[in-house]
Amino acid sequence: MLGLTSGFSSLSLDQSHQTAYSVGYNSYPVSQVPQSTAVYAPNAHQLPVNVTNGVVQTEQRSIHISNLPYSVTEEELKRFINRKARVVPETVSLHVDHSTGKSKGSGVAGFSTVEEAKSAVNVLDKYTLKGKRLRVRPDKNATPITSARTPTIVDSTARY
Repeated sequence: MLGLTSGFSSLSLDQSHQTAYSVGYNSYPVSQVPQSTAVYAPNAHQLPVNVTNGVVQTEQRSIHISNLPYSVTEEELKRFINRKARVVPETVSLHVDHSTGKSKGSGVAGFSTVEEAKSAVNVLDKYTLKGKRLRVRPDKNATPITSARTPTIVDSTARY
């Protein structure tokens, strides 16, 4: 049984992953938690996370590409990824200096599945584009896949 207590209330997760919320001696399924009550659930590091309004599950579907040539365009990068990794990114955006409008030499490519993103990282890391060796890693930002009132315990330590 995994549980977290805050004051006189607690949230517990048993072996079958059934979540229950207790206030004093009264227990509720999480879907029936009073709206005015803050609900906390432990993350993978056992730190409390406020899940009163639900949580959003995410997936790492994008990659960060650094050490890009400053002259590369989004279209060129998209074609390069398609040609080398054999996957078509849904989105490609370059990081641009707002004051000058010039590329900062890095960008992000988003894919439709986690597997495509993993494949792109494995294939593209250390490739050379216009004489510059690229560095590719999973992007820190994740794509939301769910949103719900019923809290979902998310393993925040899972590595991409």
